[in-house]
Amino acid sequence: MSLKKSLGVMYILAVLIFILYTLTTFTPLKKGDVVRFGSYEQDNDLSNGSETLEWIVLNVEYSEAVIICKNIIDFIPYAITKGEDIYWEDSFLRDWLNNEFYYNAFSDDEKAYIVDKEIENNANPIDQNTYFREEKVTKDRVYLLSFDELVKYGLCSDYGLYDIDVYNDRYLYVCNNNDLDYKKSNDERKCYASEYAASKYNMNNYDQEGDWNKQASYPWYLRSKGLGKELVGSIGSDGKVVLMGSDCNIARGIRPVVRIKINGSWYQDFYIMSYNTNVSLSDDPNRSDIINMDEYYSSSNSMEINNNCIVTFGNYEQDDDTTNGKEPIEWIVVQISDDDIMLLSRYILDYQRFNENDIDVLWDSCTLRHWLNDYFYNNAFNDTEKEFIISKTIKSDSVPIYMNDRYETYDKVHILSIEDVCDADKGFTTDASMEDINRRSTPTQYCEGLVHNSIYGKSETATSEGGDVVFYCLRSRRKFLGYNQISVISPQGDCTYAPVDLPTGIRPVIYLKLKHE
Repeated sequence: MSLKKSLGVMYILAVLIFILYTLTTFTPLKKGDVVRFGSYEQDNDLSNGSETLEWIVLNVEYSEAVIICKNIIDFIPYAITKGEDIYWEDSFLRDWLNNEFYYNAFSDDEKAYIVDKEIENNANPIDQNTYFREEKVTKDRVYLLSFDELVKYGLCSDYGLYDIDVYNDRYLYVCNNNDLDYKKSNDERKCYASEYAASKYNMNNYDQEGDWNKQASYPWYLRSKGLGKELVGSIGSDGKVVLMGSDCNIARGIRPVVRIKINGSWYQDFYIMSYNTNVSLSDDPNRSDIINMDEYYSSSNSMEINNNCIVTFGNYEQDDDTTNGKEPIEWIVVQISDDDIMLLSRYILDYQRFNENDIDVLWDSCTLRHWLNDYFYNNAFNDTEKEFIISKTIKSDSVPIYMNDRYETYDKVHILSIEDVCDADKGFTTDASMEDINRRSTPTQYCEGLVHNSIYGKSETATSEGGDVVFYCLRSRRKFLGYNQISVISPQGDCTYAPVDLPTGIRPVIYLKLKHE
């Protein structure tokens, strides 16, 4: 073989090896994934250093991804001079993001993944003929979203679909009656702040006991021009788009946006979730302080448990890798009484049918109740843990508008009812038909494996249109037009219905003994 042909063969082999390496080491990011990248002060404790930043993937374009900080990381004014016509290109905030924030938040290795990108800065969408000069294209490593990008990345419908309402001298987009996704969009634009950021905001962020209000949402800046010299686009604390603009000299929430290169080594260093969780932009950020209930019961020290905190108790397969054993179950504290703690699994742990057969069946005799109190109970908890679980008398009912039967059962494990998910004391809105972010949940990787690989094919399973977030089951049934149905919570957080024999997500509920000091 000639030297020329040999070199050609070697080149082709090298290309094939490179392609094979890429395919085996690179898993594509998807919109909605959450990644960990960079660090910044967040817990308001400067003595322990900065904390890792979490970002939501807004879009993936070939080998690059656009990501936005999941939470507000600071409160900074857009401009520090008054009386001037302010544009993004010469704003104080742009300089702060591309210098102070950039150099302090990212290591040298991380900076190598950030793309220095040209971005367009278009006119205000409701005043294309504004007397302000045309904004220039800028080249930024770090920036903020614009009005146009809210639409591009699915955080706002086309502005032409909305009516304009004037409220407190601001233009807010108000949905038309036929825009059913409007409230959901508002919720997705609402944003929590880190404790460090909230401490800098000029309002009372603490309750009467002096605790930081973790559930408050805050306004955050966009980079687009408002309809006045000193006005800049923003998102209100209620999630509405403020097109008129807000005073650029006032400190508002900052959610940096960066464009990053993605490849195999990047995943090894920074990627934390390999599946689409459809994470809402208002997802609660305070999930790091998790209480281990085994330690709670065994420790002589006082460990305070409050509503909405996360605890671990028991173990169940979750990462879809049975070779490494079961993973600790995370639970949300829903309610605390004098003697017990009501826990709801944070994630959807399994897929099961409410009942194996399509018959008129109540909670007391359905196959799911037997599965929870037998198989799940015995597989998720050891003998020591079972001693702390309270067998509880629970009241169940059907959807009142269709039936009027109410009965009691005695259970170690159960699931929520319609009454539970409409109980404000448990952290939910009182309207079952209203979308409620506190009702939403996502499945574990094990559950995703059941959907994709088990006898519960996607076509037979109550999943969302995206297929990655499922409906989960309640114990309240209804009989409607001859159909046997069970109440379920949709991926948007409102209540709807599914056949009793359709596999749906399961979020177990247990009661634990409260330790008295």
